[in-house]
Amino acid sequence: MNSNSSGIKRYNAFTSDLMQRYIKSRKGENVILSPLSILVLLSIASDATAGETSDEIKNFLDDGEAATDFVAWILGVQKSISSIHAISIANAVCVQKRISESIRPEFIEKVRNDYAGELLASEDIVSAVNKWVKKATNGMIDQIADDSMKDMLACLLNAISFEAKWREEYEEDDIYDDEFTDADGNVKEVPFLHSSEQYYIEDDSYTGFTRPYKDTGFVFMALLPKKKRSQSFLVRALKDTNLTDLYQSRTDQYDLSVSMPEFESSFNDDLTAFCREVGIEKVFTEEADFTPMSSEWLKADSIIHKARIEVNRQGTKASAVSAMVVVAGCAPDFDRMKYVELNRPFLYAIVHEDTGLPVFTGILNRL
Repeated sequence: MNSNSSGIKRYNAFTSDLMQRYIKSRKGENVILSPLSILVLLSIASDATAGETSDEIKNFLDDGEAATDFVAWILGVQKSISSIHAISIANAVCVQKRISESIRPEFIEKVRNDYAGELLASEDIVSAVNKWVKKATNGMIDQIADDSMKDMLACLLNAISFEAKWREEYEEDDIYDDEFTDADGNVKEVPFLHSSEQYYIEDDSYTGFTRPYKDTGFVFMALLPKKKRSQSFLVRALKDTNLTDLYQSRTDQYDLSVSMPEFESSFNDDLTAFCREVGIEKVFTEEADFTPMSSEWLKADSIIHKARIEVNRQGTKASAVSAMVVVAGCAPDFDRMKYVELNRPFLYAIVHEDTGLPVFTGILNRL
């Protein structure tokens, strides 16, 4: 896989921007999302469109750098990561059966060859989309479409599912109740997992650690903000946060004791407003050009993202789905001992070791 540094930089900038957005707009709420899922979906959308419609998406993905081909880079990332047994990445284009004949063979071939995806045609597109989502996420996410979307003619889909056990299992005496203080200052007693870990992380904004999964090439990374209960501090910190750089800065120079709560978190949002803000606009208008995909006049109605994570004494399960709904258009310290106790809101990620890319990222504000 091409480890292109500009691709990694762009990926992390996108992750940081999106996390900042949700800290501001959903104060005190839990956030869990997959940057990889969203970026692969946008890549599919860039190939499904032409002209200014496609240019806007690619310009955002490339961050205005003419020499960068982010789509090619993200496809390399997908191919590399999806070869690992702990993770599954699936792509699909689901269409209303009555327009299936309008889907261009060249586009179907691109989805199959470049994205390892499939084309599905159904008279009940809402049910077909939800059935695919449930299967692609191993049942963690039941649906992404509802009856309000019954008029959609097509849906571009990406799903990512992760499941892994910890490399070192927790023993019974490693698990006992402790207090977690949420973003509002409320205290709750919950089961905490206690362990000694090898790698410690610290910069001006966070202290943290990594904990490896068994036989996967992935690790769990947790980052505790240095300022307690400060959402504004976290927003400022995230502006300069590159999760790959933080992961790569880890050190084994300390004896490290950590604790973290068992937790579950779910998230879902419509990304349409975000896309418009960053310059992806034409795809949602009557001027949208979906001619590489279909001979029908089409436009995007919305882009939706859903994600869920479970972290417990056995390991971690996480899934994410991104969907574009398409409708009809018109026409070092000397002190060696370190402690990290995740007993208040913290940032976390599931990181691919070879690239350092965060495949899932989240903020736990409450239990």
